Amino acid sequence: VVTGCDSGTSDKPELSVAGAYMPRPAMDDMAAAYFTVKNDGGEADRLTKVTTPLSRDVTLHTTEGSRMKHVERLDVPAKGSLS
Repeated sequence: VVTGCDSGTSDKPELSVAGAYMPRPAMDDMAAAYFTVKNDGGEADRLTKVTTPLSRDVTLHTTEGSRMKHVERLDVPAKGSLS
């Protein structure tokens, strides 16, 4: 489910999530999920939070090579996507 705020303009972000998957975790106490957020709207948006009933502790990261870097938010460009 994608939630957000209505900006009141016709060019507001139009977000959807696709391709979500979670590979088999390498550790018993940590896992990673991957997905694409698509924005068909005319305004950029930001991903600031992800929730799941599987864990109370969910954080956002980018992957750079084989390393993960914690981030507070990720940009989703207008007419673009965030993978």
